[in-house]
Amino acid sequence: MADGEKVIYTSLEVVIAVGCCLGNVLVIWAVCSCRALSQTTFCFIVSLALADFLVGIVAVPLAVIVDGRLETSFHCCLFISCVVIVLTQASVHSLLAIAVDRYLRVYKPLRYRGSVKKQHLWAAVTVCWLSSSILGFMPMFGWHNEDTTTTENSTITCNFITVISMSYMVNFNFLACILPPTILMMALYLLLFNMISKQLRKEVGRPVESRSFYRKERRLANSLALVLVLFAVCWLPLHIMNTLEYYKIVKVPAIAFHIGILLSHANSAVNPIVYAFKVPKIKKAYKSILMKLTSTEQKEDQSSQTLENNASSISNSIVRCSMKKTPQVVLATNQNGHHETPVEDPMEQELLKMSTVTVTESWEKADLMYISIESTIALASVLGNVLVVLVVCMNQGLRDPTFCFIVSLALADIAVGVLVIPLAVVLSLGLTTQFYTCLFISCLLVIITQSSILSLLAIAIDRFLRVKIPTRYSIIVTQRRAWVAVGLCWLISFLTGLVPMAGWHRGPPENVSTTPIQCQFTKVMRMDYMVYFNFLVWVVVPLTIMIGLYAEIFRVIKRQLNRRAEATCDSSKYYRKELKLAKSLALVLFLFALCWLPLHIMNSILFFCPTCEVPKSAVYVGIFMSHVNSALNPLVYAFRIQRFRDTLIHIIQRFMLCKTSSTSPSQHGAGPITEKTQVQ
Repeated sequence: MADGEKVIYTSLEVVIAVGCCLGNVLVIWAVCSCRALSQTTFCFIVSLALADFLVGIVAVPLAVIVDGRLETSFHCCLFISCVVIVLTQASVHSLLAIAVDRYLRVYKPLRYRGSVKKQHLWAAVTVCWLSSSILGFMPMFGWHNEDTTTTENSTITCNFITVISMSYMVNFNFLACILPPTILMMALYLLLFNMISKQLRKEVGRPVESRSFYRKERRLANSLALVLVLFAVCWLPLHIMNTLEYYKIVKVPAIAFHIGILLSHANSAVNPIVYAFKVPKIKKAYKSILMKLTSTEQKEDQSSQTLENNASSISNSIVRCSMKKTPQVVLATNQNGHHETPVEDPMEQELLKMSTVTVTESWEKADLMYISIESTIALASVLGNVLVVLVVCMNQGLRDPTFCFIVSLALADIAVGVLVIPLAVVLSLGLTTQFYTCLFISCLLVIITQSSILSLLAIAIDRFLRVKIPTRYSIIVTQRRAWVAVGLCWLISFLTGLVPMAGWHRGPPENVSTTPIQCQFTKVMRMDYMVYFNFLVWVVVPLTIMIGLYAEIFRVIKRQLNRRAEATCDSSKYYRKELKLAKSLALVLFLFALCWLPLHIMNSILFFCPTCEVPKSAVYVGIFMSHVNSALNPLVYAFRIQRFRDTLIHIIQRFMLCKTSSTSPSQHGAGPITEKTQVQ
């Protein structure tokens, strides 16, 4: 494409991406906030909206990148291209699930209501995404074009058709995984409309409720069939062009391919519009959301107007005060009496002299400050998290599975203070060592990060199970199984963190056994590993899952607390305790994301934009934030968890202040909640 065409194409992709994100976020918001949309079909609509949202936030940017705009390794380009295919498969599978669901609802309405539960449908959604991932990532297992790179550090201009085999795209992806489901969906909708028409013709002797049911089903089926038709219209042209090009029937112009790509992406922005005009319940939910947003905006405008008035009055008073005393400027005059350049004040000259410090001196001061702050963080991390482990060991009321995972997280934070921070300081000073020694040190830093996020994920899953299945929780989640899960978390952390030792690292020097290098993290670790594998797969994905789990936890607790008429006093007390603990642990998760994401985002910027420069001070701040997270968790436990705080005070009084206490630490908090306090 010419430069002008590239600008137009990129601009259209940006508009489509914004439309995808905003529209589908609105769909998910509408379904989650409106109880009238809690029927089973809308589970699949949420799945489709999530796929369309990911098209806007992931697939469209990646499609622009893989259009010859990025220099990267062969396998990284292949991974990016596979992600785009996965999202297409997820859309197809979600549409197929919607069609099957509507057919079953009309074909056997009585059995459908009794047998199809919401948990069954969420399991079906999970199967859809799992199968999409398997089918979309098949090129990673060998069905791709030949790798033309010669060495590990060789790069290619990332292009979709350079890495993805057209035989896979045409014979497998299109003819086997897209065309048959599309034909099957069309057949299901034809059968669906035929059955509804037959039932509506039998009006004699039919109750009003039955006719109303089938009319509603026909309206909703019309809307969902329109979604299917739009999917076929938007996606088939691109796949047909791929087929024509692969079998060498017609030479397809490049501009036609780009129009096909734009059409396929635009499909994800069209679906929310269809829902708004064709599904009355979603349309009503849209209106209520927009009314809430506009009402809050009006309130914000009023408050901002008040602030502006206050600010203007303050600024006027400052101007009046400044007019009383104007700065004196001494001007040099020439022979004609005209003013020329101002003569600088002696104080200003002195300040200029003081500001002319060399860059190396400023960086030396920054390094000294960096080491001092890191030492303080390390000391706080070790002391605080040792206290966490002591508190859990001394208080029998804290020996439930959740606190097993908290101990695992505390051990990871202790390792940050004992190992990670000293090693990070050593790497920043440029220690001279062997290549693989430096690589192993760098891998240790990654392992500890992985163990922290997997411990947080285990905590989120544990709290989710405790709220979702309170009566069966104590049977399923035992302390032994919790410690097994902790062991699995650390095992996975070691396996993923030591991947660079297996070969995914920068090229070593020629005489690797004898040639020492200046040990720095970026000299041995590949940024594609840090961005694609470590960040996107092992940080972003677990964080997204945890956010979803905590959202569901708060939703379930809120729903249970609203049922005051049915709930007993014990169950209400149980859910209030769960709500307090869930808030504390969600705060730990929020602090982890807040502290770790800036550093990963800077790594991503440097990887995708090699010419961009991130200031050294910004890198230091990112490292500080990631390390200070380990010192914050004990403070959260101390201020937010009553049983933990009481035991901590007891330990400080007894072992540090040498004061005797009449109560034992186990008396400061109740023991584990038994099944008597749990609700059915």
